[in-house]
Amino acid sequence: MLSENIKKNIEEFIEKGADLEHTRWSKWQEYMHGFCIEKTITPPETANMSYQAMTFPKKFFDRWQKQINTQYKNLTEKEKESDRKEVEVYIPLLKQAQLSLIDSIIEGMEKSSPKIELKYRKDFEGMSLPEIANYRTQLGAYLAVQEQIDRLKAERAIIEK
Repeated sequence: MLSENIKKNIEEFIEKGADLEHTRWSKWQEYMHGFCIEKTITPPETANMSYQAMTFPKKFFDRWQKQINTQYKNLTEKEKESDRKEVEVYIPLLKQAQLSLIDSIIEGMEKSSPKIELKYRKDFEGMSLPEIANYRTQLGAYLAVQEQIDRLKAERAIIEK
């Protein structure tokens, strides 16, 4: 069950990520197309045929080519900030992926958690020492699982903020 949930979460992440990436790319293309200049071109070898072309002014081409050839660490702070803003759109998607994973883990832990009936002092009367020791072991395992579940729920609450 846990692996099915994780597989489903990964598939959802990929689809939502692809949607975000397409949106990011579309906005970039729209931005770039705003700089295009329409020209009629007639190559010398086809003097009787011409076609329409969209071109960029050389200053934009040169600027973008320089950025393409520059590693992120060497970009200006303004250029880095622009890239950071592009990445910020992925944060909600990553948060949702984390929450889904935590939910899957909690669900699996709750299903596999040892079931234990809490006993009171009077319940131990008449029990042998091995029975009491066995109960303490079961109780310890139960409490350890519950502690992990509580930690995951606390982590989930932090991520949701």
